[in-house]
Amino acid sequence: MSRVLVADDEPIERMIVARTIKKYFSGQLEVVEAVNGREAAKFFTEKDCQIALLDIEMPGVNGLEAAGQIREKNRDCSIIFLTAFDEFNYAKRAISVHALDYLLKPGTEEELVTVLEEAIRLLNERTDGLREDRKEILPKKQEKKKIALYSFHYFIFIKASFRLRFGPCM
Repeated sequence: MSRVLVADDEPIERMIVARTIKKYFSGQLEVVEAVNGREAAKFFTEKDCQIALLDIEMPGVNGLEAAGQIREKNRDCSIIFLTAFDEFNYAKRAISVHALDYLLKPGTEEELVTVLEEAIRLLNERTDGLREDRKEILPKKQEKKKIALYSFHYFIFIKASFRLRFGPCM
């Protein structure tokens, strides 16, 4: 089961988002909650989350700073901002941390569900891609070992043929 971190300093917002996630993604996503950006960055790593839903304006470390810290540790995670601030500077900074989306509060359940479905799809693609990469890498490594072994045997054969034809070298 994948984990989604929900970080918001407003308990009611956290509760509503967590309830929506549990309603639509029961059995797919486990919710981890944080009350500020500092907790968000810490819990994301500690709880091995793959998706972060962050408010921007939180006390201490804000959501944008937390997203930067999260992105440094996990390049493949999905970061989604859920905020009441419709400001260009915030959206621009969200782009700089490669956010998947920037949702405005109050949003609809449909918006949240749609973006989480996209995050899950990306997560599954990455996971499937890693499995495929492992399947491809193993045969390639085995093939390289075979080639090296054949090359070594060929070298020994040539060396032995040379000795038979010309005698031992100095």
